[in-house]
Amino acid sequence: MSSDEDISPARAAALVTEGAQLVDVRTPAEVEAGRIAGALHIELEQLPTQAGELERERPLVFYCRSGQRSAMASGAFRAAGYEAYNLDGGLLAWVAGFVVPALWLATAVFVPCALAAVLRLIGVEFSILEEILTLQF
Repeated sequence: MSSDEDISPARAAALVTEGAQLVDVRTPAEVEAGRIAGALHIELEQLPTQAGELERERPLVFYCRSGQRSAMASGAFRAAGYEAYNLDGGLLAWVAGFVVPALWLATAVFVPCALAAVLRLIGVEFSILEEILTLQF
């Protein structure tokens, strides 16, 4: 991370859980392609005129696709006295930090269990393999 205002996806999620406002500064087309649930969308170019929509007493977490545009937003709001943060790595980091590990975990648990069930169904006997495949996490 490059500065105190750049935060990880985990820290951003914790701040939002604690009441921070999550602000998506991407274009409308980017937002249509996918967004973080609960984020307020204010395109970067519209932030100066729509700053009144943001609550000054709550921390702000800005994000974009990769963290570049949101870094500009967080820097400007921090300079204006807001408690503002940039999601370091943007939406790409958010997806890599939460979605990909969740999919990996689901696959790591589901596939071995499904394989064990199929093998039992077709009558394949196994002992050590069964113990490995049915480990509970």
